[in-house]
Amino acid sequence: MAEEGQDGAGSGADGTRDGADGTGDADALSAWAFASFHAALLLVVPLALAHAVAPNAVGGLLAGLDTLVGVALYLVLWGSTWWSNRRYLAACEFDDSRGSSGRARGGVP
Repeated sequence: MAEEGQDGAGSGADGTRDGADGTGDADALSAWAFASFHAALLLVVPLALAHAVAPNAVGGLLAGLDTLVGVALYLVLWGSTWWSNRRYLAACEFDDSRGSSGRARGGVP
C-alpha cells in the first residue's frame, strides 16, 4: 500500500529536492522564517531579562542608539541567523512523508 504524500511533488526525478544547491523553495522559506524568529528571539529575550534586572540601565542603553544603528544591528543579526539556518537546512535531509514525526534523518534530531 502506497503512503500518502509520495507523489514526488517538489522533488527531482531522482528523489532530490529542487534547486541548484540542493535546497528548494520550501527550504528557502523555512530558512527565512527560522531566521526571522531566531533574530527576534535573540533580541527580545536578553532585553526583557535585562529590563527585569536593571530597567534604568536598559533604557539608557537604548536611548543612546539611533534608528539607523538599530536597524543595521538587527540586519546583521538576521543575516547571520538566515545564513546559519540555510546551511543547517541544506545539510539535513528531512523526511517529506506526511506521517513522519518531523525529525531530520542522518542523526540530527
